[in-house]
Amino acid sequence: MPAGAAFELIEPSRAFNNLFIAYAKAFNKAYGRTGALFERPFKRIVVDSESYFSHLVGYVHRNSQKHGFVTDFRAWPYSSYAKLLSQKKTHLLRDDVMAWFGGRTAFEAVHQVDPQEALIESLIWEDWL
Repeated sequence: MPAGAAFELIEPSRAFNNLFIAYAKAFNKAYGRTGALFERPFKRIVVDSESYFSHLVGYVHRNSQKHGFVTDFRAWPYSSYAKLLSQKKTHLLRDDVMAWFGGRTAFEAVHQVDPQEALIESLIWEDWL
């Protein structure tokens, strides 16, 4: 960035849109295909409460188990769950996440129960199909 240039903050929805477009272009190029990669448009819904956010975090972490990729979501290597609980260096804001949930014990407790999907059903992709 040139000296004196201001950093431009991009809205999260625009940033995700850019990410999906870039990913689709790279995927299409790598596999010699054209056209849309995703079936449905990206849908954005505001997370407007702390409870809603907490349920979403648990739902996302448990999703690999729900869809049968692993028998225990804690074994899924592509999740932030294990990294948040480890002591290894990370770019994740581990302390902030643990503080949000009220500590490690509370964070783990949220993940021990099945998420109440009724509270987050508007964000679950399967419900849009």
